[in-house]
Amino acid sequence: MCGLGFATHGRHQISENDVRDYFAHLDSLQPCNLIWCPKEGSKQHSALMGHLYLGSKAGCSQKQLAAHNISAIAQCAGGLESFFPSFGRHIEQLKEEGKVDVMQLGWTDSPEFCLLEPVKTSQAKSLREGVAFVEKHLKSGRNVLVNCAQGKSRSASLVIACLLEWKFFPTFETALAYVKCKRSLAEPNAGFRRQLLAFAEEVSSCECSSRDESVNENSSSPNDEICDAVPKNEQEDS
Repeated sequence: MCGLGFATHGRHQISENDVRDYFAHLDSLQPCNLIWCPKEGSKQHSALMGHLYLGSKAGCSQKQLAAHNISAIAQCAGGLESFFPSFGRHIEQLKEEGKVDVMQLGWTDSPEFCLLEPVKTSQAKSLREGVAFVEKHLKSGRNVLVNCAQGKSRSASLVIACLLEWKFFPTFETALAYVKCKRSLAEPNAGFRRQLLAFAEEVSSCECSSRDESVNENSSSPNDEICDAVPKNEQEDS
């Protein structure tokens, strides 16, 4: 590994082994990070009782799932099982066992990919379907992992959308800054950023919501309780 990003190289300069080595190195550093948890005794956002994690494919390992008591996974990346067959088998095993509820969103990390309304002929889920899945499990008190290959673009986009939908933050920029404080690697691609900006505008302009009042109440701006809720020693898990 030369230490430079893939984008600085031509495709002919990168082998499959280089990619696998990169992910192995990445997985060893940051499998997943705690993004949000309910603060004991706080009425703010009391409907969301579970913990929310953001991570790479390594966050789905049995070790990480057990360590963080994760029982629901929003797996954002499409096609990982073809490049990492063992990962695909692991996800299928989790689904078969039924102990972990897994939603596979099937997103491509491309600026052209549409999160808001994926092509109908694909198996991809929409951004709102992902948000609804995460919210459902947090409300039931289950800990949720949102992951993709690196825990950088696709999964970070879903986590940011959740924070905007719940009105933890008023803008995409403030939500992104918060997520990057918890997982420094987080960085939605340019196309996803544009879509999240549109999503934030839609949320802010929407007067009607089907969510519980306890999720919305007094949450139109960044909240100190949200930032304080994450223990400092869990902000950058390894």
